[in-house]
Amino acid sequence: MSERHIWITPDRQTAWIWKALAIHLAGKTGMRPVLIVASEEDRKFYAAQGGVQFPGDIVVRDDYYSELVDGRLDDMESDEVFRRAREYEERHGVSLMRSMLLADRHLGRGFIPGGAGYPRSHISEHADIVRALRACLRSVEFWERLADTHPPGLVISFGGGGGLVGKPYALLCRERGIPLRILFPFRFGDTFYWARDEFGRFPELEAALEDFRWPTETEIEAVARELQPSGFATNAVHTGRIARNLRWSRIAYMVARVPIQSVYWAIRGYRKGRIGAKPLAQMRNLINARLNWNILNRLALRDLSRLDSRRIVYFTLQQEPESSTLVMAPYVTNQVALLRELALSLPADTQLVVKEHIWALY
Repeated sequence: MSERHIWITPDRQTAWIWKALAIHLAGKTGMRPVLIVASEEDRKFYAAQGGVQFPGDIVVRDDYYSELVDGRLDDMESDEVFRRAREYEERHGVSLMRSMLLADRHLGRGFIPGGAGYPRSHISEHADIVRALRACLRSVEFWERLADTHPPGLVISFGGGGGLVGKPYALLCRERGIPLRILFPFRFGDTFYWARDEFGRFPELEAALEDFRWPTETEIEAVARELQPSGFATNAVHTGRIARNLRWSRIAYMVARVPIQSVYWAIRGYRKGRIGAKPLAQMRNLINARLNWNILNRLALRDLSRLDSRRIVYFTLQQEPESSTLVMAPYVTNQVALLRELALSLPADTQLVVKEHIWALY
């Protein structure tokens, strides 16, 4: 029997945990750890992190973004691309457009309302449907090739399992019966849980809720006093930072920094400087955030007493583009259309009240 491996796809925001976790799990399970990273810079970082030698392999993913920009994804005729893409869809019962491209902020930006405002990039400028599907196939090829050379016994990621990077390994795990554990943030408190798939499902919690005893009023009040929003919520820290960034003086500073940063990336040869968001698009986006804020302020309802005589349905929008709609709920992605349908369906004495997500400004 071939050696089994633990695949771990690190997250940059929580980079401190993944190397140590891989070493710990390798000791517990006897499986060889594999860190799967996005770039050569990431590989060097994790190899040197903590001054500890990694007892496994650090593998750099295929860079289909660079291949797309450099024209290296044009090595297959469109008919062949469509045929292979369709075969993969039928094999797994998915749609590549919905399951992989929709969640990609560069290749899927034209398919969701929120994506249209996202800064244009070198990737989106070079993409068409054939190249986008070819990028999907390249990602699939990488993970299936890695499964041949490093057969997984366990796959771990942070909030992954969707888009061009994550969906192929999520489907591979499902097809081959490989345990998949994805670290998902809870919506309240700075806590996390291990989901069993890319949709955030947690069977043990779901089973517990089936037998859940309805809390008393006293218990509800006690929890409400202690309940805190998560680090992903629009709490005072985040809204304060956004408010500071929306000052014209701060915007002028950030706009001036973009070209300097772009030149630095080019000199250093960083990948994101070659394929990432275009400098002018980034600068325009910073200014648009303030203009969007002005529009929302004009539209905002400030006198809530106007709602006293009517029933209300309160709807909070999700940030877009983001995994909460594009990965975890890929069949309900158009929030604007959903709002229209809700407004048309409500009784005559009921008002729809909508809260925009503050992070959607950007």
